[in-house]
Amino acid sequence: QGDEMRYIRILKNSYTNNNTLAWACTYMAQGNPQTIVIPPMLASVNEGDIIYLFYHTANSNDVISGNPYGHRTSLTIETVG
Repeated sequence: QGDEMRYIRILKNSYTNNNTLAWACTYMAQGNPQTIVIPPMLASVNEGDIIYLFYHTANSNDVISGNPYGHRTSLTIETVG
């Protein structure tokens, strides 16, 4: 079976191209674990904004897995300035 694209995407408030803060993708074969990483970035947000993290795969049987410490999906937000 060929490689399939998987991606993660971070959005602010709604799922639109204009509200996309960052995303990263990779092609991988089913059953071939890999890590998808978005490098650290700065984004302008306001109080009340909602940040979404989406994971996309073409295969409905796909699994997000972790390591011996469990699943590791994280998003860190801090005030700058």
